[in-house]
Amino acid sequence: MREVLDGVLAGQDVDELELVDLFAARGAEVAAVAEVADELRRRAVGDEVTFVVNRSHNYTNVCTFRCTCYGFSKGPLSLNLRGKPYLLTLDDNASRVREAVAAGATEVCLQGGIHPSFDGSFYLDVARAVRGAAPEVHVHGFTALEVFEGARGSGWTSRRTLRMLQEAGLRSLPGTAAAVLDDEVRAVLCPDRVTTDVWLEVHRTAHAVGLRSNIALMFNLVERPVHWARHLRTRALQRETSGFTEFVPLPFVHMAAPVYLKRGARRGPTWREVVLVHAVPRTGRRSTSTCWPASRARPGVRCASAPRCTAGSRTSRRSCRSRPRGEGSRQPNPKSCGRRADGPGSQQDVCCSTTCSDRRSGAGLQLLVARCARGGRC
Repeated sequence: MREVLDGVLAGQDVDELELVDLFAARGAEVAAVAEVADELRRRAVGDEVTFVVNRSHNYTNVCTFRCTCYGFSKGPLSLNLRGKPYLLTLDDNASRVREAVAAGATEVCLQGGIHPSFDGSFYLDVARAVRGAAPEVHVHGFTALEVFEGARGSGWTSRRTLRMLQEAGLRSLPGTAAAVLDDEVRAVLCPDRVTTDVWLEVHRTAHAVGLRSNIALMFNLVERPVHWARHLRTRALQRETSGFTEFVPLPFVHMAAPVYLKRGARRGPTWREVVLVHAVPRTGRRSTSTCWPASRARPGVRCASAPRCTAGSRTSRRSCRSRPRGEGSRQPNPKSCGRRADGPGSQQDVCCSTTCSDRRSGAGLQLLVARCARGGRC
């Protein structure tokens, strides 16, 4: 493993087998992987942390797809799970955007379930409503699944759909609807969703029309480290387009997820796995994105700050959700970054201000990673 890490520091890329070996790190090896990732992060973006005040809302939780890894969507077989079915009107969407901007937000993230009545026109209407309510806000929205299904419902191509969304105000796409980009895993978690190839093609097309997007990885459900390595096939597309701006690891939240309730999944990751899934992808830095947001919503503020500082996920771009209410989880903004984490208003405006302002490195890195070497959980 030391030989692989030395090669990474010398500028060499890593292949799939080497990625799997790094994901298998234990004990002191975890600290070694995290130290290398932290050094690569420092070389790429330095130590300054910035963030975006973001509001994320979902226009519906009604979904016709059978994804088993979420407790979010509502369908005929999931009415007993958390929450009631809802569908926001265009006025609702516009009102929430105005509320977020008034609170200081510079970005809104738009995504939701695949409602049976939706086609491409719905997504265009939402984008226009949001843009009309706040012309200055960065619109980050619509997953590859939504783009593909919206295009299919309207008889359009994905390229035409993305161009029209761009004209309506869309500026970037979230990396969600990916889960794990390996069809062996997707057959278990989301058998009727878009395939890995379709997900990649939608993002390739988005990059071609001038949009940027993110890569998300939901980890530790039913997959193995080899599937995390295969997920990083996104590196090939990044070499082709340079269109991915952020890599977003999302620890599995098992509560209310159908696959977990059926005893078909684990309870999410251990602390060791959280650190490694943030750290190892950074070793492919020359063919991946620059920014590594740590999810406040999933592992929590304390845990989000630790992998951010120890595993190369503290970057020059930061996305946080603002205090105003809203459904869903935050998503990063590749266009509207730039507010310093220790700048005016950071304590008042940002839920995860403790994460953003954390500046620990060096000795602090050793102390934090030591927890992992002792087998501690987050």
